[in-house]
Amino acid sequence: RIWTPEEDQRLMNAIDANGTENWPLVASLVGDRTISQCKQRWHRVLDPKISKANWSREEEQKLLNAVQKYGDKAWTTVASEMGNRSDTQCRFRYKFLLKRANDNKAALAPFSPPS
Repeated sequence: RIWTPEEDQRLMNAIDANGTENWPLVASLVGDRTISQCKQRWHRVLDPKISKANWSREEEQKLLNAVQKYGDKAWTTVASEMGNRSDTQCRFRYKFLLKRANDNKAALAPFSPPS
């Protein structure tokens, strides 16, 4: 089910008070959410380190290079190469790039950085 703003706030408060090392405690403070749900919500959505900015061409190039290196199933590893993008962001952006390349009937290849 969809997270409510109140649940997000309880999760952020629990993490502010207890950190991200004790997920059972954090989940118990959030309420009706599992440890896994709390951990994923934090790491994929709420963590302030995650960039919400539009993807630059350089980031897209870096993403394509990481997928070429690790494959399109290792999203956690790909995201670790990206720095401030979640595994979910990387997966969705890669699928978007594939669709765009397919729609344009062009091969998906790394971009050339601007001169």
